[in-house]
Amino acid sequence: MGNNLFTGKLMRGLVFFLFLGLTFSAYSQHERVNISKRFLASLTDGDFKEAYGELDQEMAGRISLPQLQSIWNSIQTEYGELVHRQVTQRDTLDAGYRVVIFCAFTKGDIDMQIIFNDENKIEGMFFAPGKFPDSYQPPEYDFTDLYSERDITVRSGDYSLPGTFYYPSAGKNIPVVVLIHGSGGHERYSTFGLNKPFRDIAVGLASFGIGVVCFDKRTYVYPRLSEKIEDFTVYDEIIEDAVSAAELAGNLPETDPGRVFLLGHGFGGMMLPRIADKINGLGGLIKVAANARPFEQVMLEHVKHQARLEGDHEHTKDALKLYKLRVMRVKRGDIEEYSASELPLNLPPSYWMDLNDYDHLEYAAGLEIPALLMHGGRDYSVTETDLEIWKEKLGDKNNVSFRYFPGLNHLFIEGEGKSNPGEYRFPGNVAIDVILDIREWVKNEASSGR
Repeated sequence: MGNNLFTGKLMRGLVFFLFLGLTFSAYSQHERVNISKRFLASLTDGDFKEAYGELDQEMAGRISLPQLQSIWNSIQTEYGELVHRQVTQRDTLDAGYRVVIFCAFTKGDIDMQIIFNDENKIEGMFFAPGKFPDSYQPPEYDFTDLYSERDITVRSGDYSLPGTFYYPSAGKNIPVVVLIHGSGGHERYSTFGLNKPFRDIAVGLASFGIGVVCFDKRTYVYPRLSEKIEDFTVYDEIIEDAVSAAELAGNLPETDPGRVFLLGHGFGGMMLPRIADKINGLGGLIKVAANARPFEQVMLEHVKHQARLEGDHEHTKDALKLYKLRVMRVKRGDIEEYSASELPLNLPPSYWMDLNDYDHLEYAAGLEIPALLMHGGRDYSVTETDLEIWKEKLGDKNNVSFRYFPGLNHLFIEGEGKSNPGEYRFPGNVAIDVILDIREWVKNEASSGR
C-alpha cells in the first residue's frame, strides 16, 4: 500500500461513501488529504516534477519548478530530514479548502498549510512554526452523524468491565465486531501514546455500517490481578472476558447473534483460535498483527530492537541479558521452581506453562470458520517472519484470507522508514485501507451464510 489511494481501493472507498449517503464534499475532503500526503511525499523523495503537477494553473504561473525545488531544499537545509508527518487539520475556507500537515524534522517542526481550489488542485502553500499535536486526533473517517454509541458492561463472574458499543444510527440486525486486546493492561481503546487504534477501528466500522464492542481489559480494571489469582493463566487475563463480550455483542438489540466477529490485536490475535473454540456460531476471526512465533520469542525480539535503538550501553546489555535468561527458562519448560519476578513480564509459572501447552498454529489450522489475517510491513514486533509462518500453516485453507500493508506499523498507522517506539508520541490513525478491508470482508462473510 502506497501513500496515495488513487487505485481500485479508492474507487471502492468512493462506492462505500456513496452507499452510506455521505455528501460528495466528505469524499473530496478525503481525496484532498491524500493529495496532500502525495505532494509532501514527492517533495521528500525529490520528485519535484510530480509535486509540481499538483499545482493549479494560476499557482504554476507564480512559481516555477526550480523555485519549488529551491523552497523545499531551503527547508531541509534549515530543519533537516523529515522524520514524521501528521495531518492535523482539514477545513473549508471562504474561498478554497485547507489541509494542514504537521512536519517533524530532525532540527525542528513546521506546519505545512496546503490550499486547494474546487478542482482539488493546489492553489497555495504556506509554512508556519509547527504546533506539536499533543492529543489524540480523530480519524478522517470518523463520521459522527452516521453512528451512535452507548455504555455497556462486560460481566464475567465477579468481574465487571466497562465498555462502549458503537453502532450505525439506523442499524438493525447488523454484524458486530468484538475487539480483543493484546498483551498488557489496556483500556477499551488500546491507547499507545497519542494513538487509540481501537477507537479508530470502532468509529470507522460503525461509520460503515458495522457494530463494534470495545471494553476495558480485566488487567486494566483490576491491576495486579496475576498476584491475586492462584494459578493465573491467559484464561483469567483474556479468554473468559472475550467469551462474555461475544455473548453480550450477540444479544444487543441492534445486532444479529449469527454475525458476531472477533478482532484480536497482537497477542489477542494469537489467542483468537482458543477463544473461538469456546464460542458456537461465530461469524469469523480477524487477526491484526497476530504473532505466529511463541509469545516469549516475540517479546525477546521486541526487547532486542529497543536495545539496538538505545545503543551500546552497559545497562542496556545487562537488561537484555536478563531478559534472555527469563525467556530461556520458559522455553526449557521446567519453570515451577521460579517466581514471577524471575520470568518474562513478571508473570507466574502457571501463565507460561499454560501458554506452552497452547499450540496456536494447530488450533488455527483446525478451525473451519472464516479468518482474516492482517500484517503491517513496518511492524518491528510482529514481523514478516510471523506472516510467512501463518501462510505456511494456513495458506492452503479456503476459509483464510491475508492482507499485507507495507507502510504500516504495529498499530496499523502509516509512517516512513524503520518503525520505532518514539513514533507513538505522535498522534496517528489506523489507515483507512485497513478499515475498508475489514468492512468489506465482514460484509462478505456476514452475507455468505457460511
